[in-house]
Amino acid sequence: MTLAVIVLILASCINTPAAHAQKRTTTSPFLGWDLSYSSVLKRNNVSRDEFLWKWLAQHPRSPIEKLLLRWRGGPILSSILMEKPAFHAGERFTLWFVRTRTRVYFKIFSDGKQIDYWVKDFPLKSYDELFETISSLQQAGPLDREKTAAGGVSGYCGFLSLYDRRMSRQTLLTLEDFLSPNELKGGKLAEELGEGRLAKVLRPLFIMRW
Repeated sequence: MTLAVIVLILASCINTPAAHAQKRTTTSPFLGWDLSYSSVLKRNNVSRDEFLWKWLAQHPRSPIEKLLLRWRGGPILSSILMEKPAFHAGERFTLWFVRTRTRVYFKIFSDGKQIDYWVKDFPLKSYDELFETISSLQQAGPLDREKTAAGGVSGYCGFLSLYDRRMSRQTLLTLEDFLSPNELKGGKLAEELGEGRLAKVLRPLFIMRW
């Protein structure tokens, strides 16, 4: 056995503590994300009776799993993944960004089927600014039932996953990430993106389509 092989074996056996409870290094095809989302739900002590657990039981597979397993677009430097129930029917709404050294990929899925949506030639600088803004958002507490519009979901209603140069993080989203207090009060849940803090960041991307 050569010295190089011994060093590799020893290195693979060393466990280093994560710098943050929600961050970890990764070489996995899933960018360090738990795409079952059970770990982030358990970490936040979300009861099995809550909406998200029941919704995941009906929509258990993320379309991103297969895409990451067969990814051939070059080394991924960073990525943004948002998954949530669509307001009007509850189907799985998936928004996925991938940044490589030379290109940004942007895809949207509804219940695993890709929507005909593509922002071509997305500027790298614009994506980097988007990533910086979204990564600065801290997870909010669960939404109180009295603040939830009729037909809305209290507690948490979605997932945000971030990856940046071998570090990953996953957080939970609430309706306030998508809708403003006035929109929640008015019960305007037809739009996927309203005036919430995350929606304000993402809305310009949808305008770019047209």
